Amino acid sequence: MNIALLFRKRSPLVEEGLPWMSGAEQHPWPAVRNSGGTGVASAILVRALMSAVEGNVSLAGTWKDGRAVMAVSTSRSARGTTAQFWLDWSTGRCGVPHGDPEKVTYHLGLLAIAEALASPKPAADFWAAYEQLLLGYRQHGWMLLPAAWKGCKLAPMKPLRPT
Repeated sequence: MNIALLFRKRSPLVEEGLPWMSGAEQHPWPAVRNSGGTGVASAILVRALMSAVEGNVSLAGTWKDGRAVMAVSTSRSARGTTAQFWLDWSTGRCGVPHGDPEKVTYHLGLLAIAEALASPKPAADFWAAYEQLLLGYRQHGWMLLPAAWKGCKLAPMKPLRPT
């Protein structure tokens, strides 16, 4: 997959309640795996995280001995409808709503979260970061402004253990 597809949306994330953040924008909060000192926001992955935090994923699971993952979520754009999507590592194919070889949607990020649920150990850094996101979301609600994050602990925490 062309990773640049995750960073194609460059406009402010107004619909997500994050008008101060733009896709593909550099910021000083890199991922744990990024040793470069700066990060770049992926609007696609931000949308996936917000959808997960809002509880929009109603079903997720794996098949083919964990080599394939699927999920069902409530649509962010057409409220009241659901979408089913999948990723099969054994064939290199996936199915996401409104996606094509040159376009991915936030559903791909939801599949990554579902895969992290199925295999939490390799995703320990993701779960630590996700726990911080949930903490901020619970403390400050939908509108996560940069000032709101100042009160959040950014020290490493134990990974969230999915049940």
